[in-house]
Amino acid sequence: MTELKNCQTCGQQPEFYWRDYTSGSCFGELKCIDRECIAQRCRVSVSYGAGSQKRATNRLIEQWNELMAKENQHG
Repeated sequence: MTELKNCQTCGQQPEFYWRDYTSGSCFGELKCIDRECIAQRCRVSVSYGAGSQKRATNRLIEQWNELMAKENQHG
């Protein structure tokens, strides 16, 4: 698994949020825990099928690290 980077805006470690729907579809999000960062859209999300949370976790980490690299370039 790829290393999870801290938020480039505030330095906090992000946290995962998971939601399973009764239809078998699921939702995952990785977001900064700081409220100001959440307002600035320091979050990534993915929809996935039941049983695919590990792949979704890896995808969220990839998306998060890409977002943090962009933030680092603009910061």
